[in-house]
Amino acid sequence: MATPTAAELRRTGRHPRVPFAIPLGEDTRITVTRVLRVLPGKRIVGEGELNGQQVLVKLFIAKTGFRHLRRELAGIQALQRGALPTPGLHPASPAVTPAGHLLLTEFLAGSEPLDVAPGDDPDRQLQRFELAFALLGRLHRAGLTHSDLHPGNLLRHKDTLYILDGDAVKPPPRGRALDTGKAIDNLATLLEMAPGGEERLLAAYRNTNPGFAPNPRQLRRALHNKRTHSHHRYMKKVVRDSTQLAVNRHFRRLTIALRSQLQALAEVLSNPDAALQRGQPLKTGGSSTVVRSDSDAGPLVIKRYNLKGPGHAFLRLWQPSRALISWQAGFLLRSIGVNTPEPLAMIEERLGALRRRAWLICRHCPGVPLAEQLRGDREPSPQEAAALERLFTTLHREQISHGDLKASNIYWHDGQLFLLDLDATVRRRFAFTHARAWHRDRARLLRNWPSDSPLHRWLDRHLPR
Repeated sequence: MATPTAAELRRTGRHPRVPFAIPLGEDTRITVTRVLRVLPGKRIVGEGELNGQQVLVKLFIAKTGFRHLRRELAGIQALQRGALPTPGLHPASPAVTPAGHLLLTEFLAGSEPLDVAPGDDPDRQLQRFELAFALLGRLHRAGLTHSDLHPGNLLRHKDTLYILDGDAVKPPPRGRALDTGKAIDNLATLLEMAPGGEERLLAAYRNTNPGFAPNPRQLRRALHNKRTHSHHRYMKKVVRDSTQLAVNRHFRRLTIALRSQLQALAEVLSNPDAALQRGQPLKTGGSSTVVRSDSDAGPLVIKRYNLKGPGHAFLRLWQPSRALISWQAGFLLRSIGVNTPEPLAMIEERLGALRRRAWLICRHCPGVPLAEQLRGDREPSPQEAAALERLFTTLHREQISHGDLKASNIYWHDGQLFLLDLDATVRRRFAFTHARAWHRDRARLLRNWPSDSPLHRWLDRHLPR
């Protein structure tokens, strides 16, 4: 088994070969069996084994690794002093090894990140976030803040929520109280991740930290700024090469795909037009061609965005492709708990920075269009009503406009609503621009049913205005 040095691990970039061994003294070594996260040239996080025991391995491989190790260790110790749940340190760490500066902690097998997953029961989601806000209250009461609160740093394990990433834990300067600005930033970060229920979540925070009452205006401003910043950052993240995504840029082509699906989609990615010809047509001609296709990745929907003529082709040269807009919107919607078919890959034909045709590949969404599920002569059932209110309340709260809310672009499947055809989906930065776009979306949805029908009247009463 290989025993690489830190320099060798830096050269492997995003793909260190496992298993590999890290020596700890003459007779002891750790075997890293699985890589969980890589910051190329800086840090490797993985699952390891030491004397038959599972451990979480954090290996700092940069030349400045000692500094990062020291910050990580200080943060974990601060959490432990505050009696806050965090994975315990292993007695064999910290350590300096040929492979880099090493930190070992308890491995939380079967843990799950605090996240909003499409299809989750809304009340269960809120209960999980109540735990997070209660934990944040305890963190702030201990005088600590966390500079990187994302779902992967809040893990649920056996009914307990754990805080990870000691490097991001920030104690106040000696003799100083909790930094109010950082505390409000933490609250805004969690609220931005949460599926609504702001009052209920803030009540959970106040229960564990009654001594701090955030200024409501400051919190609203911080939340608005956080949503805007997170949106821009997320839009860049889903077009960047990462552990999750493989990005290949060439002069004539851009391909982005889930790394986990690269092998299964290899044939489709190499020749998407051939896959289109083999598929079952769902929509042909005009501005797009859509087919259902079977593949090693399962049932797919492949959508090609066509060029209708020289003028249309000229205009599309300069704009983000509709495939890219749909790709980004799909990830954005799923990140806030809105169901939409999972985006697997997108392809753009290019001439340098100029764009031509494009393809979007998603998982096939079974189910029926909303126009078939809901009849105009009756109000929706309780299950349908809850799904409708949840979908449109979320879109309205997040200031997202769809751009074409026909009933055929919303599917009902397994008690859930799925939003399709995201070519014009946009998150609006300003309330007044969102208000205009929301008015158009709302009106377009209502036009699917006669204005004097019970369903139209119910929707008009219950959709956000």
